[in-house]
Amino acid sequence: MVAHKFGEEAVVDLRNFSLDGPERKKIRAAYARAQRDQMSFELVDGPHDLALLTELKIISDIWLRSKIGEEKGFSVGSFDPAYLDRTPIALAHRRKAQKCRPARDTGPEFLQDCDRP
Repeated sequence: MVAHKFGEEAVVDLRNFSLDGPERKKIRAAYARAQRDQMSFELVDGPHDLALLTELKIISDIWLRSKIGEEKGFSVGSFDPAYLDRTPIALAHRRKAQKCRPARDTGPEFLQDCDRP
């Protein structure tokens, strides 16, 4: 069996989207959890602040240490501050978090789970 990547983007018609129905049960649970944890979302345009890139590099390095091998820039991207400065970065903030930690890698954007004032 071989995994094949189909893409990284989706278009959702929000006028017709609903969390109703049994097929959306997991999404409803994740949404409720995000509300309980006081999650917020931010899309930050570049160029980016050096402090943000430094923090994201720490998160990226922690995530990489949890994987076997090393950066695979040819297939899934790599941490490149020059590239990141040219693209928006998606950030998720959790008010209850005690420290920054990797939450999810979305390719060139890194989703960050951090405590913010």
